Amino acid sequence: MANEITAHYGLPLPDPAAFLEYDVFRLRDAITGIDSSLHQAALNLAQRAQELDALIEQRASALAQSKLDVTATVGVANGGTGATAAASARANLNVPTRTGGEASGTWGINISGSSASAATAGTANSATYANAASGQWTGAAMNGDSAGADTTSSVVIRHAGGAGDGALAAMSFVCAGAYGIKMYLRPDGYFGIGGSSRSPWSWYTDTAGNMVAGGNVTAYSDPRLKRGFKRIADPFKILNALDGGTFFWRKGIQHTSMKAGRRDYGVLADQVQAVMPEIVTESIEIGGQKYLTVAYEKLVPVLIEAVKELDREVRQLKKDRA
Repeated sequence: MANEITAHYGLPLPDPAAFLEYDVFRLRDAITGIDSSLHQAALNLAQRAQELDALIEQRASALAQSKLDVTATVGVANGGTGATAAASARANLNVPTRTGGEASGTWGINISGSSASAATAGTANSATYANAASGQWTGAAMNGDSAGADTTSSVVIRHAGGAGDGALAAMSFVCAGAYGIKMYLRPDGYFGIGGSSRSPWSWYTDTAGNMVAGGNVTAYSDPRLKRGFKRIADPFKILNALDGGTFFWRKGIQHTSMKAGRRDYGVLADQVQAVMPEIVTESIEIGGQKYLTVAYEKLVPVLIEAVKELDREVRQLKKDRA
């Protein structure tokens, strides 16, 4: 068993047969060797640690350089937005916000399938059905103008070309399974309502502002709605204060431009206002001007009482001659 050592670290084991001095020398040499080995191992570990630190720093630097600097800009041509702010980026890319803000012009959008909701729409070439729509539909918020050449409005209904009753700019109103009616404009300027469940053009107006109704135009006249009814005592006093005549409509006035220069029949509003002020009202203001209007149908009761008075006088004259 001379020179016996340990299995893992090679440390010398005392030899029972040897002298003590000999084992002491052997242990001294072994410990010195172990010290040298541990020292070398420590140096190797320190070197590996330095190499590892250098590798970590190198990788961190490379990672930092690979990241995009969010304060810089990348041009649109290079796949960027050319801006650091969202608003500027949308302007550069010509896109609106998610809620439709900053949108203008005409956008070609083709949507198929079902749409749960549509809050705002610009120009839609085709929209077939919205059967599940349950909310209120509101047109675009914009100001139109009453000027003749202006077509700006919240909703525009257009036709696809052509002429006649088969080329109307129309919209339908439908109570499913009950009744339907259309409102439409014909290319020659006639505007009216009718069709669907009703005969076409049951009411319309032409380019001169004339209105035609397929049925009667009535006003409330139920005696239960009135109190203090009195017969007109002196109808001739009223009629004698009025002049009925012919005239030509003046040119250059927006209110009556559709019949400018035409010959017409009527009375003078100021004369009517003096004896029947209730049937004279002011028109809508156009171009800073208002004009007097007359409810002509209100002259009918005066004429009725005047005819009755004439009838009584004629009867009396006939009686006196008999």
